[in-house]
Amino acid sequence: MILDTSDPVWLEYFTKSELKEIEDEKKVTLSELPKSMQTYLDCYNGLKTLDELWNEHTKHSLHPIRDADLYWVHSSVRNVLEILMHGLHKKCKTEADYMKRAWSIIDCCFDNGDLDVISGEYVSKASSTRVNLDRSLAALSRRKIGTKTDILFTTEYLEFGTVEAGKISDVNSTKTLYEAGMKLPKNLKDMLYDLVQECPSQLINIKTCGIIISGELIY
Repeated sequence: MILDTSDPVWLEYFTKSELKEIEDEKKVTLSELPKSMQTYLDCYNGLKTLDELWNEHTKHSLHPIRDADLYWVHSSVRNVLEILMHGLHKKCKTEADYMKRAWSIIDCCFDNGDLDVISGEYVSKASSTRVNLDRSLAALSRRKIGTKTDILFTTEYLEFGTVEAGKISDVNSTKTLYEAGMKLPKNLKDMLYDLVQECPSQLINIKTCGIIISGELIY
């Protein structure tokens, strides 16, 4: 069952304390930022102008392989600063514009890892498996196509997360509400099912990652 406890509709069925209990039940803890990464980000505290931020950015020199995680953060900061300096965030007209310029940092976050990041309306294998569970030789029907995602985090055989994006900076838009409340959670549930089948002993510890992009907003 997929239950978004932040949706006010559930207040008609549960009390706030009951919803809190549901949220906390077997809650998976998220890892904290590595100390080195937090220290790097703290360097920008108190800086207020783009020039101040840029000057701080240019003080750091990182290696893309030896300092892979920090290099990604450093490159992401540079990407954001360039967008703000050129005012590109005001020129984005389409979903593709936002993904190509504002959120390209997601595409390269696993450049040095074991996960592949596939973008561009790619079909989720986990979703395809679920929608075709009822196929049989007795009544062989055409194979159904699974959910298409904007970005997919995957290996050759297993999927670990997905991204859904829209061009409107409004978390209450119809598209965002549908993707955040229905499409993305269902896809993540399909991925969880496949991961649990692969490693049932880790049922409680398995985590998937879902990101919703709504124009300039992300959550």
